[in-house]
Amino acid sequence: MTGEPECLGAGGMRALQAERVENTRLRKELRDTKKQLHDKDLMLHNLRSAVVSATNHLIDVAEEAGAQRNDNQ
Repeated sequence: MTGEPECLGAGGMRALQAERVENTRLRKELRDTKKQLHDKDLMLHNLRSAVVSATNHLIDVAEEAGAQRNDNQ
């Protein structure tokens, strides 16, 4: 848009400006929410990796202590 629509009049211009302000607020809220979701996804990924590593370490320790692996269950 190169300029403001002149046919709106003062009331229409105020309404248009209010919509633009609300749209800007909503875009920021959406960006913030997407970032939070991304951060939570990263935390979940890291937690899953930590659980797998800890489980593998426990299996190694148990096997070193003489436990026999029984994968037939």
